[in-house]
Amino acid sequence: MVLKSVKWLSGLSTDTNKVSPQIPSSRKATITRACFVGIAFGAAAFFDEAVVMAARETPAIVKVFFQDLTEFTEPTNLLSAIATILVLTTLFAFVVRRTLASAFAKLLGFVLVSGVFALLVAIIAKVSIGRARPTTLAVPDMFFFSPFSVSRAFESFPSAQAALSGAVCYCIVSRLPGWRGAAFGMMVLIALSRVVTEQHWPTDVLGGCILGWLCAAIISPLFFKHPSLTHKPQSDIFR
Repeated sequence: MVLKSVKWLSGLSTDTNKVSPQIPSSRKATITRACFVGIAFGAAAFFDEAVVMAARETPAIVKVFFQDLTEFTEPTNLLSAIATILVLTTLFAFVVRRTLASAFAKLLGFVLVSGVFALLVAIIAKVSIGRARPTTLAVPDMFFFSPFSVSRAFESFPSAQAALSGAVCYCIVSRLPGWRGAAFGMMVLIALSRVVTEQHWPTDVLGGCILGWLCAAIISPLFFKHPSLTHKPQSDIFR
């Protein structure tokens, strides 16, 4: 009787013909999540290395195109261009007092603030994480990290340029849905340029785009009453 009680308390069956008790559902869920994370991590590692190796075989003429694109869309250049257009648009709206110009200036302000916010968050994250760029080591290693080294060679994740493009993309898509194709195309091209030029791993630019999108979504309520203008009249675009 005592032996049966001990077996019952330990969760074992007293019948030798029965299979041992099933794993609790909570433990099953934990194991499933762990397996999913492991598979995703392994797939990301394989994807990163495969894409970077493929980028090294890219024709020279294609690399030149993406090199020019990545230089043109550097955060300092892009933010300077946006700030300049914002100042000119604001002055035009102030002098002429055109409603559309004022609305456009407000949109540009949203883009500028969101971009700066995304850029700052990306810089803090990449310095803290310290992931090595594909060109840092003789043999690319996506698992090589050196946090807080304050070295550009170890500031790969997330991509600040991709974060900025993600923020700009959100601003355009949320306020001008008709331009979503151009906005997403711009974001993809900028992200691709960072990979082709071997400045970032694919997961760096993916993380950067997501980060920029989220940062712009956080800033949006500070500028506009409506978070999105999909299905809204054209007259409400900048409200």
